[in-house]
Formats: sequence, C-alpha cells, structure tokens
Amino acid sequence: MFNKLKKHLFFTVICLLTLLYFLFLSLIFFAPKVDTLDRGFTVCTKSLIDEIYTCQNKQYLCVIKAILKNNICDFKVVKDGLILWIEGKQERPWSNYFFEPSIMQAEISNDQVADGYDLDSLSTLKEMETLNKKRIELEKNLYQIKNELPTLKEDKKDEK
Repeated sequence: MFNKLKKHLFFTVICLLTLLYFLFLSLIFFAPKVDTLDRGFTVCTKSLIDEIYTCQNKQYLCVIKAILKNNICDFKVVKDGLILWIEGKQERPWSNYFFEPSIMQAEISNDQVADGYDLDSLSTLKEMETLNKKRIELEKNLYQIKNELPTLKEDKKDEK
C-alpha cells in the first residue's frame, strides 16, 4: 500500500493543487467584478485592467506579470475574508467577496428629477471616469517616452 502511495504521490499532490486552483478560479469567476464601493475582487480587477492596458505591443511577459499580480491580490482578498471570519468580524468567510454589488444606475426616472435628484453627482462620476481614462493614456505615453529615451541618448552619442 505504501509503495503505491509513494509511486503516485507526486501525481496526487499535483492533481490536488490543480483542483484547488480551479476551485479558486471558479470562486473568482462567480464573484462580482464591478462595485462602486470597491469591495471584494473589484480593486484587483481594476488594477489588472490598468496594468494590461499599459503593456505595450502585447508584451507577453508584462501581461503574465499582471496576471500573477492579480492572482496574488485575489489570494489576499480570500485570506482577508478568512481572517475576518476567524476573528468574528464577519458572518461567513466569503462575505467580503460574495455580496450584492452596488452599481451606478445610468438612467434616472422623471420622478427623481422632479424630486430634485442630484444630477451633479452623475456628471461628477462621469468626469471621474474620463479622468481615469486620461490618466491611463498619460501613463501609456510616459511609458513610451521612457522607452524612447535610451535611443535618443544613443543618437546624441553617435553625433559626437
């Protein structure tokens, strides 16, 4: 019996680790990704999007690093949920990443406008989204300029 276990131990351990990772991925798959309060995996998803967006020319190494950072962030969210549950600060271990997401409603009914609903808050949220997009574009441009600087220095050395 021990010889059979010893013979197949590596395969068994690898299968168990793979199964645990796929359970983790399914947990992330079914959890909400968009939330105005930035709870759960929302922060990880936003940082993944920003990092992949800044990767230039589909640099695979950059994308793989971004995905690994995202996995580490997701593990931290799960770990924090378990710690909060053990400490008794939340009812269930998955309460910090399985929740009812609060999403900004794009449409406002006429009754809300008649009641004096604050339309300025919607324009502020839209402005924040455009500013975030501009920030990402600026980071992308800075990344391009930073990569072009060594070639400019080499050109100046060639002229001398």
